Amino acid sequence: EADLALRLQSLTNNLNSSGLDSNQWQVSEAWPPTRSHSDPCHASGTCVDVSLKGDNSLENIKKVYTAANNSGLTAQYEVANKERETQLRNQGITNALYVSGITGEHFSIYKAGYKKI
Repeated sequence: EADLALRLQSLTNNLNSSGLDSNQWQVSEAWPPTRSHSDPCHASGTCVDVSLKGDNSLENIKKVYTAANNSGLTAQYEVANKERETQLRNQGITNALYVSGITGEHFSIYKAGYKKI
């Protein structure tokens, strides 16, 4: 989806400006999807998954949220267990969401306004 691609370029620039360069994060799922997803956005090319490489600190999670918001995107942080969701929400990460069956913590990135929660 062309507009999403432009916003993702903006996300890259904003992440670099925040101190998170491309060695610290990656698009881990895009289009076409490599596995089945509960949300059809991967099949339509209207969302991507972004993973932090090794440092899922509260500071880095907040940097991705801010960069996404500044790029006209919505970031949702998906985690593999309810305890981690509760921990992050208690630390102010209100878009943390437990998703059964995921293989690792990651952001689902959508155009602004979309919210799975």
